[in-house]
This record gives sequence, C-alpha cells and structure tokens, in this order.
Amino acid sequence: MILDRYLARRFLWSFLATLAVFFGFFALIDLVEQMRRFGDEAESAGQIVALTLLNVPSGLYGILPLVVMIAAIAMFLGLARSSELVVTRGSGRSALRALLGPAVVALLVGALAVAGANPIVAVTSREYESRGARLREVGRA
Repeated sequence: MILDRYLARRFLWSFLATLAVFFGFFALIDLVEQMRRFGDEAESAGQIVALTLLNVPSGLYGILPLVVMIAAIAMFLGLARSSELVVTRGSGRSALRALLGPAVVALLVGALAVAGANPIVAVTSREYESRGARLREVGRA
C-alpha cells in the first residue's frame, strides 16, 4: 500500500512536470501566433497575452493523452535509473502490481479532464473567439 502511494505520487509529479513543460511550449508558440495574427489590432501586449492564455487550455486538452504517456515513460525511466524498479521487483512485487498506483492516478486525471477541464476549455474557447472577433473588428474600423 505504501509502495502504491509512493509510485502514484511519483507519477503525479511526473505528470505535473510534463504538463508544465507542454504548457510552456504551447504558451510560447501560441503567443507568437497571436502576435502575428493580432499584433496590429491589439492595443496592448496584455490583450495578446490574454488571448494566448485563453487559447492554451484547448491545445493542452487535445494532447492530454500524450502528456500522460510521456509522464509515465519519464517516471518509469527515473525509477529504472535510480534502481527503484529493480528493488520493487526484488521485493516480490510484480510489474503489473507496480502499475496499480500510476494507473489509478491516470484514471483520476482522465476523469478530472472530462469533468473539469472540458467545461473550462469550452468557456475559454468561446471567450477567445469573442475577443478575437472584437480585435478583428477594431482592426477593420
């Protein structure tokens, strides 16, 4: 039980770190795209940053399965590198049993993504489209 919690915690931290890296990549790439698209129409850089922050959740939501897989790979590589996986197997724990903690966390992440992130993505996408349309109207006027 303690080992399951430890592996689940390691997976959660690996997932959060991977998600933060992808958030940074998406934010940087989308910031450049928003500057290209709305650079002339925007009154301030804050408007462009706001558009970027409104658009990033939809991109992250789309690649969430990839983030989970990369986090699992990173976690198990870290465990193998520090020989924790060998010790786990040596203690009599099967490989499938060692997957229980990370699998439960991945299931909870998926449930939270569907129940919590999906409505957030819908709201932020709608607001992004609304603000983008307003900026385009200002640019045409």
